[in-house]
Amino acid sequence: MKASCGAALAILLACSLGSCARSKPQPAGEVAISITDDGFEPARSVVPKGTPLTLVFTRQTDQTCVTDVTIGRLGKTVALPIHQPVRVELPAGIEDTLSFTCPMDMYRGMLQAR
Repeated sequence: MKASCGAALAILLACSLGSCARSKPQPAGEVAISITDDGFEPARSVVPKGTPLTLVFTRQTDQTCVTDVTIGRLGKTVALPIHQPVRVELPAGIEDTLSFTCPMDMYRGMLQAR
C-alpha cells in the first residue's frame, strides 16, 4: 500500500509541476486557432475526415497583417476583429486538406483530415 501511495503522490506532484500539461478542453468538432505575432497557432491541425467542424479564430494581436482569413477552396474571406472569437462552420468537414491564409498570403495555416 505504501508503494502505491508513493507512486500516486509522485504522479500528483509531477502533474502539479506541469509534467502532465493538458490542453484546454474544446467542444467536439471545434478547432481553436489563435492569431499571434507568429501568425496562425497552430499552423497545422489534424482533424477527423468528413466530420462537421467549426473553426474558431481569435486574433490576439494587431502587429501582423492577419486582419482577415481566406479559407482556401471555400473562397471565403472572414474579418477577424481583435480579441473576438470568430466561428466558421464547415458542415461537411473536409476530406483531405484545407488551407487558410492572411490577406497578404504571408501567414498560412492548414487542416489535414485523417
